[in-house]
Amino acid sequence: MVERRYSQRIFEVMLAVMLACVGVFGGIFGTTQTGAANLNARTTVNVVVESSDLPIIDSISPDRGPTSGGDTITITGDNFDNVTEVIIGGSQCTDLVIVDSHTITCTVPPGAEGSADVTLVTSEGWSRTKDDGYTYYDDSEPPIPPKPQLPLPPATGLFTLGGWGTITNYDIMFIIAGLLVLGGVIFLMVHSSHKGTKQASKGKSTKKPVAKRKKARK
Repeated sequence: MVERRYSQRIFEVMLAVMLACVGVFGGIFGTTQTGAANLNARTTVNVVVESSDLPIIDSISPDRGPTSGGDTITITGDNFDNVTEVIIGGSQCTDLVIVDSHTITCTVPPGAEGSADVTLVTSEGWSRTKDDGYTYYDDSEPPIPPKPQLPLPPATGLFTLGGWGTITNYDIMFIIAGLLVLGGVIFLMVHSSHKGTKQASKGKSTKKPVAKRKKARK
């Protein structure tokens, strides 16, 4: 009887120890998972916050140049305060100047003919890339400059003709051009008609025969 009670007591102690171990390990495992989840959440928040400070490229001027490089370009955008490198086609630009948080100037490195990506790198290691932001052309074949286009003056209303609408300076120009064309056509028609009449009158004119006088014999 005493041995049975002793065995039962040992079993109860062992069961209590096992339950205690399960509780301890469960608490540790749960705490580890919670800590990992909190760490992941904290890391995600940091990434989002720092991503908002990435440089933004709006424009590059000029956006093309010779393969030998050497041209100075101006990059406009935002968040340029921490930019430390400008890379074009895998090569680093020289003479980098941070004018302000919206403007950067640098000298283009040599590159291969064709389009090249432009990348801004910050001191924290972040980067922003503008795909095909710069184009290299062969030095021996410079690009043909575009033809200059004369700016047209804006249309301005001169006067209003009741329900007909407003007469602009372009309307006056078209009217004058139409009158000049009409006047030229009328002039050519009159000139041709006058020339034909003159030629017809010449064809109808005949010369009267001149009578020869005979000399009287003495």
